[in-house]
Amino acid sequence: MMLSTIVSVVVAITSYSAHSATTVSAWGGAEHLNYDTARGGAILNLKRRYPNVRNVRVTQCFRVTYPPAYRKGVVTCEAVGEI
Repeated sequence: MMLSTIVSVVVAITSYSAHSATTVSAWGGAEHLNYDTARGGAILNLKRRYPNVRNVRVTQCFRVTYPPAYRKGVVTCEAVGEI
């Protein structure tokens, strides 16, 4: 009886936490091919927009290829987290 109650509580908590996480993202950019600054900017923008974000990671970074930005070496990164 006690074991089944414990298992039920653990399953309920696990299923609640699995459904409560919402994925959010933000972008950051920098000039002169400065990928570190672009990554930091993306993380900072994500934390500013969602102060209670957790599990933050940078998912993608790339160089912007349209003409004015390409000449300046603009790069952009996306940071993703959960709230």
